Amino acid sequence: TNGDARAEFLSVTLIGKQEGTKVGVRMVKAENGNIEVAAIQPNGIISMTPIRVGDVLISVNGKRVDRLGVPDVVRMMSKSSGTVRLDAKGKST
Repeated sequence: TNGDARAEFLSVTLIGKQEGTKVGVRMVKAENGNIEVAAIQPNGIISMTPIRVGDVLISVNGKRVDRLGVPDVVRMMSKSSGTVRLDAKGKST
């Protein structure tokens, strides 16, 4: 295994997020229907987690996002406050 290998599945908990604040991630709906991380703001909350560009978002607070559009996922994250759990599949390296 190479030193850059990452876990295939990632579970991240964002603590202290206030409702309406952004987490600092831009997502896109891939051709295969996945919600993928397209960009991460350097000072955003999510920049302090192992989630990286190219990762696939699986769920927000335990609710699957694979059948949702990006605006719905953004709304789910924005309306969340306190503790927010994101599950993702790491991009293959």
